[in-house]
Amino acid sequence: MENPALIILLIGTSLSGCAIAKQSVERLQRDMRKPGESAIASAIEVWDQNRCSERKLPYVQLERTEVKPSRLKSGESFNHRFVYSLCQNSAQLATTGTLRTRIYKRNAVVISDAVPNYMLKPGRWAVDAMIDIPPEADPGYYAVELDFRGRNTSFKARSDFTIE
Repeated sequence: MENPALIILLIGTSLSGCAIAKQSVERLQRDMRKPGESAIASAIEVWDQNRCSERKLPYVQLERTEVKPSRLKSGESFNHRFVYSLCQNSAQLATTGTLRTRIYKRNAVVISDAVPNYMLKPGRWAVDAMIDIPPEADPGYYAVELDFRGRNTSFKARSDFTIE
């Protein structure tokens, strides 16, 4: 005999367990990452994968941006990672611009940081930053916005996170 309440309880428990497991994995990912840049693929590999010979150069693609963990408490820290690829006329040339990071709560900027003359390098790179949440931060939904503006290149993306 089917018991709808039991089915709902089992589904809820299962989903809750999945959410806890996801947070544990995200915390482990955060703890394993160190601030800075890491090369993922060479300029030659990216040139072939992105068919750069067919594109206007420089060609930059923001492949992903993420926050780990996506749910945290005031006083904790999170990892903000973005991965980009850059095709340039020469594997030696970097592209420079201003990299701006903003943290929003609702639509209000609560933190803003800009790095002028930030260098994007040919190839595929992961860039990690550790961001500390102040102990007095209000609970709620937040977003990290990443915005790069160079002479001939730009990208912009947002990643959401929650402070409980």
